[in-house]
Amino acid sequence: MIEILYIFLISFSVAYVSIPSIVNISNLKNLYDKPNERNSHINATPTLGGLAIYAGVILSLTLFCELKELRFIIASMTVIFFTGLKDDILVISPIKKTLGQIISGVILIYFTDIEITNLHGLFGIYEINDFYSVLISLFLILLLINSYNLIDGIDGLSSGVGIITSSTFAIWFFLNGESGYSMIALSLTGTLIAFFRFNVFSKKKKIFMGDTGSLLVGLIIYILTVKFNEINIDGEHGISSAPALSFAILIIPLIDTLRIFLIRAINKKSPFKPDKNHIHHNLLDFGFSHLQVTTIILFCNLIFIILAFYSSIYLKNLGTSILFFIFIISGFLLSFLPKYMKNKKNL
Repeated sequence: MIEILYIFLISFSVAYVSIPSIVNISNLKNLYDKPNERNSHINATPTLGGLAIYAGVILSLTLFCELKELRFIIASMTVIFFTGLKDDILVISPIKKTLGQIISGVILIYFTDIEITNLHGLFGIYEINDFYSVLISLFLILLLINSYNLIDGIDGLSSGVGIITSSTFAIWFFLNGESGYSMIALSLTGTLIAFFRFNVFSKKKKIFMGDTGSLLVGLIIYILTVKFNEINIDGEHGISSAPALSFAILIIPLIDTLRIFLIRAINKKSPFKPDKNHIHHNLLDFGFSHLQVTTIILFCNLIFIILAFYSSIYLKNLGTSILFFIFIISGFLLSFLPKYMKNKKNL
């Protein structure tokens, strides 16, 4: 318990202390994200908040976490960190960016057991062979990393969702005796809370996490999600529908990403072409501020997680597939609600 507390305090402190220096250096070197048609901010803002997130996570875990696979986890984080850093400073092609994500994922899959080996009956599938395990795991890595990257569009949203998600996993891992992964989750929580303070509430030291941060957050969330699913294969912890519950915990980035890709496909546009059809953009159109939109989305995320945990326990007899479809349909209905209300208002 003491070490877990140290993990949180050190990760928070490192990020909190380092962010002002990162902002000063960014100002000196003109490392800004300038306002354009793709984003929702109005002032040029430093984008290297991911440096503080990486430093806080790595230092705290190195000092106190004793997981045997930690060195490979850190290696994977380092690859994704430098991929995001290069993109923030120089801008790299989507192919190179994806390649960095795949290399990071391969390190995890090859050197650790952090991969999907069982779907818990989702779509009628249970244990899967090594080939499909690698394919599904790599797909999930790319999906989660890019989902967190895509929702990083307004102040506090990506970090706020990350705080809720990592805190949820931290509590669950701790209560079920998985202190190592609880430490990983809390190290991320600590850095994101520190980042959230400067991203949302600071005017002189405001900073964005950039790809350096959002890619790293997505990777860590992948690690926590997979371990959560793998630990619950035997059902000893009372959760037999782990994939469905995982989807509910990750509802905001996953639903927003799937929704955006669906809209772009219907409009015959590239799924990777940026636009302003995200959930947060639709809420901003109602006149809400960034903080109000973030608060609304985070509140919905929290309520969804609480209801999902109750459902996975008391409605587990429905099975993984039915719960999964209940969660995904509910998520889609909520995600299209702002757009529907806006269109009705304009009639």
